[in-house]
Amino acid sequence: MEVPVADGNAEYGKLIDTYGNEFELPTFTIKDIRDAIPKHCYERSGARFLTYVARDILTLAATLMLAYKFITPEYVPSTLARGVLWAVYGFGESSAGSVAVA
Repeated sequence: MEVPVADGNAEYGKLIDTYGNEFELPTFTIKDIRDAIPKHCYERSGARFLTYVARDILTLAATLMLAYKFITPEYVPSTLARGVLWAVYGFGESSAGSVAVA
């Protein structure tokens, strides 16, 4: 499928963005975008990858230890509040875990 360039606006008529402003199709290509990104950004490093994995696992483990230690009846007497805190913890941990994996 060929992507139309800016001079192809006649094919679509007048284009309007969500703010009501006239929109023109960009004249740059995907190759232009890739060429603008520095070459070192494309270099892979297994060591750097493993340090990110270790950092993420340690962060998730530390968060679990803190939650396990402090979301207890001694610190939070209300069962409802503890339930809410564990739900917040679960949401945060799953969000951080999914970002860490991606």
